[in-house]
Amino acid sequence: MKYWNEKGKYQKLYKKYWKALVPPEGVAFTVEGNALRAISHIYYDVFNNGAGNIVNESEDWDDWGDLVTEYEIDRFWKPKFYELGDFISYTHVENLKRMIINYVQSDSDGGLADELDKTMDMVIEKIEVNAVA
Repeated sequence: MKYWNEKGKYQKLYKKYWKALVPPEGVAFTVEGNALRAISHIYYDVFNNGAGNIVNESEDWDDWGDLVTEYEIDRFWKPKFYELGDFISYTHVENLKRMIINYVQSDSDGGLADELDKTMDMVIEKIEVNAVA
């Protein structure tokens, strides 16, 4: 939640790269810009909307007559997670998705805030490495 409070580890770099790489509307022109845009949108929805836009919740009756609630990443958000996975790591992003779904299911952070900060750090670090190279 550090970037939400503008106290992230790389807060100045975040602002610099956001301004340089992310257009006011639509997709960015670089993989770096799209990764930064994706994690920023995910981060925002978790802290502003409780991940309510990211996770779909549906209920149905199982074969035994019990009401079952299922949770999945909304189709609109899946491309953002793919872009992020392409840029940093699919393994890390799959873990992040599970944590977000768990957050919605249990209404408990479970370390999600720290994981989002870590993911933001990873994206900014890789952008910085690519910029220097």
